[in-house]
Amino acid sequence: FDGFVAYDVSLENGITKRFNVTHIETTGQCSSSITLAERSMVFNGTLITMKCTSVKATNLETGLLQWEIELPPGPYY
Repeated sequence: FDGFVAYDVSLENGITKRFNVTHIETTGQCSSSITLAERSMVFNGTLITMKCTSVKATNLETGLLQWEIELPPGPYY
């Protein structure tokens, strides 16, 4: 697994894992030497994650992927 993990935090249940956002599924490492900075942000209930050359938007309520962009390798970012 290579990506991000979303957690729920509450006084009653403590910290519990909610879902994974996987960015690298096959080789286990980036195929490009120039990559995006690893970041996660939340906008209006959508988790945006960036890693390697991919950007993903995941619904925080359902954990379902909303969209994904795979950037071409290169010195663009």
